[in-house]
Amino acid sequence: MENILSMLITELMEHVKRLEKKQKELDIRLKDLEKQHRILKRQMEEYKGISIFEYGEINDIPIFDECISHLSIKASKISRDKGYKIGSTSHPLYGRVNTYHVDVLDEVFECVC
Repeated sequence: MENILSMLITELMEHVKRLEKKQKELDIRLKDLEKQHRILKRQMEEYKGISIFEYGEINDIPIFDECISHLSIKASKISRDKGYKIGSTSHPLYGRVNTYHVDVLDEVFECVC
């Protein structure tokens, strides 16, 4: 009887460890989602669209310097063709950068990725 009890306690402890690990993973995911939410909320409140850099950050897509010009040209063309407004915002490294409607950037990165 004592042996069975010991085995059950061990199994329970292992289960608790797995649950704690899963909880940590969920906490990290929640922080990521909260960050994405803050960025999108700010963009929606200002209705300036979203920059290529912010889109990359939200979608975990690295944006390389050599691609920025190509992506911007493509996003600008799609915006003009579909009648979306092109805005601008400040960026710590690049100064003023264009912002685009999220649907435009979805299309741009659909072709790229």
